[in-house]
Amino acid sequence: MSSLGPPGVRFEFVDTPARPIPSRYRTDVVGFVGFAARGPLHVPVAVESWEQYRTAFGGFEGAGYLPYAVRLFFENGGRKSFVVRVADPAVARTATRSVDLVDPQLPPGSVAVPQLRLEATSPGSWGDGVSVTFTAGARGLASVQIADGESRTRLLGVSLRPEDERYLPRILSVRCDRCGLMSVSNGRGLERVPGFEAVCECGPLSRPRAAYPLMAHPDPRHRAELQLPPGTFRLEGGVDGIRSCTKHHVLGMLDPIPQGLEPERLWGLSSLLDLRDVSVVVIPDAHRFPTPDSAEFVPTPPEPPWCGDLMEPAAPEPLFVPPPAPTRERPPSWSDEESREIVAGAVRFCELRGDCVALVDPPVGVRDAEAVEVFRGRLTPSHRAGLYWPWVVVRHELRQHSGAEWFAVPPAGAVAGLTARLDLSAGPHRTPAGHTIQGAAATTEAVADDAHAWLNEIGVNVLRARSARGVVLEGARSTSDRRTRRYLNVERALIAIRDALGREYAGFVFEGNGAVLRTVLGDQLRLLLGDLWRRGWLTGGSAAEAFDVICDETTNPPEVVEQGMVVAEIRLRIPPPIEWLVVRIGRSVQGVETFEVGGVR
Repeated sequence: MSSLGPPGVRFEFVDTPARPIPSRYRTDVVGFVGFAARGPLHVPVAVESWEQYRTAFGGFEGAGYLPYAVRLFFENGGRKSFVVRVADPAVARTATRSVDLVDPQLPPGSVAVPQLRLEATSPGSWGDGVSVTFTAGARGLASVQIADGESRTRLLGVSLRPEDERYLPRILSVRCDRCGLMSVSNGRGLERVPGFEAVCECGPLSRPRAAYPLMAHPDPRHRAELQLPPGTFRLEGGVDGIRSCTKHHVLGMLDPIPQGLEPERLWGLSSLLDLRDVSVVVIPDAHRFPTPDSAEFVPTPPEPPWCGDLMEPAAPEPLFVPPPAPTRERPPSWSDEESREIVAGAVRFCELRGDCVALVDPPVGVRDAEAVEVFRGRLTPSHRAGLYWPWVVVRHELRQHSGAEWFAVPPAGAVAGLTARLDLSAGPHRTPAGHTIQGAAATTEAVADDAHAWLNEIGVNVLRARSARGVVLEGARSTSDRRTRRYLNVERALIAIRDALGREYAGFVFEGNGAVLRTVLGDQLRLLLGDLWRRGWLTGGSAAEAFDVICDETTNPPEVVEQGMVVAEIRLRIPPPIEWLVVRIGRSVQGVETFEVGGVR
């Protein structure tokens, strides 16, 4: 029986909980720009694993640092990235092959018959390695085997009849309008064609997929009774188009950049303009790709740092290992000035966007602390950039071409992976400094303590090989000259908080501008910032010490209200990283006593 009493209006007074706030805004997405073996040109493609990168852009067979940077990103904890392949569109060519079809009603060679044009899915010399084998079958059907390097795909029972669901051009022409990739989701060994499901690599990988490396375009004169000719046909004529690349192809913007960030074209870095999820930018191929004879390859793993006692060992000789000889077209030989301009362009891009940071590194020819200081001095100071040196030594995946097992790559990709991992586990207020880089065996240069101290002071984040720890990132600074904007993780936390506030409170626009709105807005801001303080984004013994929100008549005088604005003033205390831990050791009558003094910035 109901206990509500007689029918009618009934009032219940309850405390209404505040509107929930998002637990975390994603800040771990990284944008990579560089040279790849294959894939669409100047189009950002979402990549969420190393295998997905290989499907879309190939492996290490290309000429450039991009695949190594992406692999280090995922090895060090990265989850999602957007990759942009760069090339000169005026020079890049797609490998093709035209195949004469067979007319069973006429003798071979009696008349001209239509052709089937085979075309690689993207420009580049990689397409020259694609071959197609046609084998005649019963009832006008055929078996097709597509070979792409070590990959083999079989399609059984395909047809040249346009009305057939197994029509070969239709099967091979399933592609995404956004990224241009083509794939199917029913496994690597495609023994059956009917019922295949078309999917795109833009989305997350849920199960193994096999991407077709080519498309088939029928001749307009195509007739249903035509058949595929038996035999093997190899594509040809592919050109990478990277040798003629300029900095404008990489940056995609005029120099100097016109007011309002008007791109010359959506080339390279400019194609990331509308991807607001990208919070970190890395251009691993901003530097010259050295020739194999520029230095000696190292055929054996580097020796680990010496560890004999508590004393720091003397700095060993610098280790410089160039990358392997490319198997295809060589990338442009950037001069040091061009490399600096590309690096500066990445930083300028982040400054103009205002919601991302650039991780940059000096060229490979920078071999000592004095040269790094010169390079740093030529960069415009910025709180949107972090500079990392020296380069790291990784295992050479194509050593059969040069005999070397180890070579040097820029460290920014690995740092981006560490940054993304900590963003996901804690937040952007946590710095990746102090963490070991996975996949790195050594650094190209050994940095002494005095050099490290000076480089840290001028905003260069040093990587050092430590015994029993591996290669450790030992710097957390931006390249800014302002003491209040010194640390990159503090800047990234500010960006994330600003983004959270903008997304969360956009719904307040067009509300009635009065005391009630200001009170509600102030309470909501305190609620969100209080959650960030409890999660460690802000420092202070209490919420009142960590932040302060003012949204009343003092920040909203009549002249502000008349302009249709409501102003909230927020003061934050974001904890900077501790860089020195001072431990004072003294001797007393009872023995040796240790006192932890604390951190000094």
